[in-house]
Amino acid sequence: TAADVGSKLGDAGIGVGVGSFYAYRLAQALGIDPDAGVVRLSFVHYTTRAEVDRLIRELDRCLN
Repeated sequence: TAADVGSKLGDAGIGVGVGSFYAYRLAQALGIDPDAGVVRLSFVHYTTRAEVDRLIRELDRCLN
């Protein structure tokens, strides 16, 4: 679930949000249960390649 992935990423020290983020109707339109929510990650211009690589490794670990 989004909550499980968010918790695991948070435990790994990665900033993550889980929820519907006020996009309840969009989630429904996409077939996502708004109460279960989605995982949200934010990137900015100073996000490094190493940080993205670490995120990908942690996502692989969480999802496998």
